[in-house]
Amino acid sequence: MGVIGKVPVTGEPALVPDASVRDDFIAAIPGLRGEASVPIDLDGRTVGVLAVETFDVLPTTVVKVLSACADALSHRLRELGGLPDRSSVEVLADHVVAQSTLTDVTGVQERIVATARELSDMDTVLLALRDDDGAGRLVVTARSGALAAALAGMAPGDLGLVADWVAHGTSCYFAGGTASNAREAFVRAEPVLCWCCH
Repeated sequence: MGVIGKVPVTGEPALVPDASVRDDFIAAIPGLRGEASVPIDLDGRTVGVLAVETFDVLPTTVVKVLSACADALSHRLRELGGLPDRSSVEVLADHVVAQSTLTDVTGVQERIVATARELSDMDTVLLALRDDDGAGRLVVTARSGALAAALAGMAPGDLGLVADWVAHGTSCYFAGGTASNAREAFVRAEPVLCWCCH
């Protein structure tokens, strides 16, 4: 990840005063020597990055100057009514950037659940994957929301039943029918659910 790309992830300024002494620096254009980036914050979140690149060595004071410019831009944006609501694509892009920094499977699965919950605006999301033990039974790998704890303890048979309910991407409504622990758990809590089964 480049200098500019790290800023929205960390929320902190980044400075490379002299790239000629950095083996890990990949210049966007030949001869680029100095680069500085600061976050543009609005209402508690980073909404952009202000960056400067130069063929000269950058003084450390450039971060203070850039930060003042970013603050002025944020102030003006607020005066103009702020930014419009983020589109689903922008929300997804934020999650993709955050996921690109993860290195463990559990973290990736938890981010998938967080992404699904935010994009769908659903109360509870559960990720269940097929076990690779040959039986192909579903195992809960990540969950979030009001029913997360209750649904995590569901039996494999009930998980399979729910997977069948949503296999075709349709909505599920309960109006009687075969009793199961899965159905009863849903009826008791009355959540809005998104199931991601693989």
